[in-house]
Amino acid sequence: MKFKEIFSSEIVKEIEGIGPNNGKILAAAGIRTLDDLRRADTNQIHQATRISARQLTDWKSAATLRQVIGIDRQIAEVLVKSGIRDLLSLRNAHPKNILKVIEDARKPRKKYNIIPDTYARVITLEKVLMWQCSINVSSPGITQISSPQIAPPFLSSNVEDVEIYIDRDYETRLSTMGSLFIAGRWLYTLEPPDRNNAATNEPATAGRIFPGSYPSFVRTDGSHGWCVELNNVPGRSNIQIHRGNFPKDTTGCILVGLTREDDWVKDSVTAMGIIQSIVESAGEKPAITVHISGIPISEPPPQNPPSSGGGGGW
Repeated sequence: MKFKEIFSSEIVKEIEGIGPNNGKILAAAGIRTLDDLRRADTNQIHQATRISARQLTDWKSAATLRQVIGIDRQIAEVLVKSGIRDLLSLRNAHPKNILKVIEDARKPRKKYNIIPDTYARVITLEKVLMWQCSINVSSPGITQISSPQIAPPFLSSNVEDVEIYIDRDYETRLSTMGSLFIAGRWLYTLEPPDRNNAATNEPATAGRIFPGSYPSFVRTDGSHGWCVELNNVPGRSNIQIHRGNFPKDTTGCILVGLTREDDWVKDSVTAMGIIQSIVESAGEKPAITVHISGIPISEPPPQNPPSSGGGGGW
């Protein structure tokens, strides 16, 4: 019995949906490898192959995302379908949203899963953050992949949008504890507890601000040094992301740290340095937006917080 030879190439093996037939057509147009596809002019290839320009654009986007170590053909397809089509979009997206998109793609939709049941890899939030940390904007229009083990410097002379995401995780009697995500970095936050947005000058009575998206700017003239100040906060003024460790250090502002315990964020100076380096690398006056979300789950009142010192502080 004579078996029909099935055409194969790198893009057939590595990009979901191309298949042998389209692979053969693309090969005739000079597109055989992932690099070929990434460099291709989709309009020219459309004219040469009659494959739809939209389909070619999707495949090219998937090939671009495949540069990131850990993103395979299935994950690349899911990301493209969700609207993440380039490395900058991947780097700047909320990592929890990326993880949710991947998890949702495993759920049955009628008779079709984007990610099949046979897919065995487990994707975690830490893996998503590692993908983001490996993306380095080195110069205008050029995006590179760095070692996935170390978060690279984000160097760019281009003005970019800087998106800061704060997810409130839980609330104690003294504070609201959360996570902050910026350009693939994961930090921790401390704010006052709810108290219905109370605007006082006393840490014991001030409340956290309402969730929302706030246009923000860099401020350097205050007592906290370099910080990010939020605009248009309902009923509040001078709300900032700045250094600090304990509930006594905030009357509504957001404190950041590298690690945390209840009512305590540690290494705050270092955490603010990370935010500063990312913001400054985005240009002279980048557009900054701080997104705050999450409904805290109340916890029993904790033990008395550490009285002073430790973790960077002021």
